[in-house]
Amino acid sequence: MEGGRILISAEMKPVQGERFQPTGYPDLGAGEFTSPDETTSVLLESVQSVTNYLENACLTPDKAGFIDQLEGLSMVVVNDKNDRQITNSVREGHRLASPYVIGHKEKTEIGKAFEGLDVKNKILDQQAAHKKIFELDVNSLLHGVWFSRIGEGRIKIRRAMSGYIEANGASQVISGGVKRDHITGSTKPDDAKDAKPDGGSEDSKKDASAGMGSIPFGRIEYVAKKITAYFHVDLDQISSYGLDDSQTKLLQTLAQWKIRKFLESPFRPRTACDLKIVKTRVDSPKDFDLPGVSELESTLGSLIAKTKSGMNVTPVSYGD
Repeated sequence: MEGGRILISAEMKPVQGERFQPTGYPDLGAGEFTSPDETTSVLLESVQSVTNYLENACLTPDKAGFIDQLEGLSMVVVNDKNDRQITNSVREGHRLASPYVIGHKEKTEIGKAFEGLDVKNKILDQQAAHKKIFELDVNSLLHGVWFSRIGEGRIKIRRAMSGYIEANGASQVISGGVKRDHITGSTKPDDAKDAKPDGGSEDSKKDASAGMGSIPFGRIEYVAKKITAYFHVDLDQISSYGLDDSQTKLLQTLAQWKIRKFLESPFRPRTACDLKIVKTRVDSPKDFDLPGVSELESTLGSLIAKTKSGMNVTPVSYGD
């Protein structure tokens, strides 16, 4: 595929009713913002969250390795002293730059390898870094990685693909309820201090911090005129890595597969947020049709076979 960008948008709606629960942030609540048309919108799912779904689609249910269709892709597996996996580079938020992968105070062999690419006061060999990342963890070239603690942070790959979900023309639905305590029967949380559920033991006295007492609570959900999932693949960035044609096509195809898997899978990120795809549109390139899962998996299988000599599943040890 030639350079440029793949831009895809998908209209979504709740599977039942109109309400949904957007992602929330500590001390902030929902990510409300004012759209250019001066209507209220809300960030239903962030780039970071959608990235997690795109990466998890590659993994087995226990997240220990790739699903059969992607077997042969590269990742770093982190094992304990008994050779039991504790994590891997696809699961880690910082991917290859995770301290479990490159090391913390002492660098692992992988950490030392990247240090060798970026010696202080010398020019960084970007293409060598890209090839090393391809060898160790293909997904880091799609979702980004930054080795902030190696070589003054000069090895940095921005996201080559991303996604997020917005709800436009949104308004709040305010409701609430009461968590009832049928032992104290009180709606005053502090009264629970006097409750003795086990028959009178002083040790059993608990307050609202332990979840006892009848506790009223508020709840804010949303409705919206339009819910849209957006996906972006930067083909120019992928082409700039300096990989060979088959490796470049593998990254492009893997990115498309992740998006297609997202569009064809159930999406219920929270109890009160269960959404389905209504309509998908390719915004760019105009003559591009996103292939189906089966076609993409067939292409991936062929490309993995061609490039497998440049990829490894690399074990590292963490802990005493």
